[in-house]
This record gives sequence, structure tokens and C-alpha cells, in this order.
Amino acid sequence: MAPPSISLFGITPVSSTCTADVPFINITFGTRTDLNGRTGSLAFFDLNNILIETRPLTYQAGTTVQILYPGATVDAQGNPTDWPGWMFTGGFWVPDPSDAAWRDGLRLVFTLNGETATANVTYPPETATCSANPPPGPVPSGVTTTTTTLPAGGTTTTLPGAVTTPPVPGAPTPAPGPSVLPTTGSDAGGVAAMAVLIAAAGSALLLITRRRRTA
Repeated sequence: MAPPSISLFGITPVSSTCTADVPFINITFGTRTDLNGRTGSLAFFDLNNILIETRPLTYQAGTTVQILYPGATVDAQGNPTDWPGWMFTGGFWVPDPSDAAWRDGLRLVFTLNGETATANVTYPPETATCSANPPPGPVPSGVTTTTTTLPAGGTTTTLPGAVTTPPVPGAPTPAPGPSVLPTTGSDAGGVAAMAVLIAAAGSALLLITRRRRTA
């Protein structure tokens, strides 16, 4: 009699979730209590069937385990430090083509006791409270971004697609230069009136001088 198959994922399929900006994969085991405590091998493949990595995974019937999505890392406090499709270099987060395809989805293959179970999973989508992506910030010159300006009262969002050149980190902020106002019509009139008064004063002085000499 053939052994029963591994009901690895049970009724609940493999799913992904974003928690505190960290991408996770949730795996729910089935009801095979005879496999409890046994450690199998969990392999991750991209959608091109290229092996990404393998991890040990211990079976425990009826439980759900949460594991990091490949390409993601956290520090000792559980804070995210890296995401698939991105890398931190030169003080900036820039696209990383080496693992960008992992965000398109993965195929999981779990092997235990000579049996195999498979499932597909997608990258967790962004929500209003969680984003499994680097924090927003400036991008280095030459990185492709697209700037979308919303209607009045909205905000400006920069997404992958046009070239932006941010200020050099640490560079001093230039002091504002003196304000130069354009010459208005009233200013020009004032200057002209002043010229007329000066000319008239000069003419009067010349006339008085001549009269004194004549006298």
C-alpha cells in the first residue's frame, strides 16, 4: 500500500504578507501527524524555473510557519535591511537586476520522506500601512524614474521611469542671492521727474548768475 501523500499546504494555500515593511511567506502544513518533527528541504524557484536557494523546514501538522521572502533581510531587531530587486550603494537605494525577477512570484518545492509538495506564491503587494520596498528618498543621477504630479492639493510621486539628479549628499545649501525687482512704470516715471527737476534747477541757477554779471 502506497504511503499517503504529504498534505503540506492543507486547505490554506501558501500566501505572502507584508509586516513592518518586511516580506514574508506563510506556509500552512497539512494533517500528516506521522511526519511531525521531521525536517525536509524547501526549494525556491523563480518563474523561469531557476533555483534560488534551499532551506531546511520542519514539518508540524496543522501549524503555520512564516519565513522571509528570498532576497529580503532583517537586522537583529527585525527591521528590514534589504528587499529583492534593490541594493544599497553609494548612499542610495538603486534597482538590483540580479534578483528583481523574484518579485514576479516564486514556486516552492518541499521534499520530505521521499515525497514532494509544490505551491506558488506572489510578492506581497503594498498597502496603506506596509510596503515591502526601500524607504522613499533621493536617487543617484542617471537612475530612471518617473515623476507624476497630482492635481492641486495633491502630492508629487517619483516612481521608476525619468532621470532625476538630486543634490549631492552633504553639500552646503547655497545662500539665497539678493532679490532684484524689475523696474516698474511708476519707478521709471519717478526717475524722469527727478531729471526734469534737476535740469530746471540748473537753468534757474544759470539765469541768476547771468543777471548778477549784467548788474
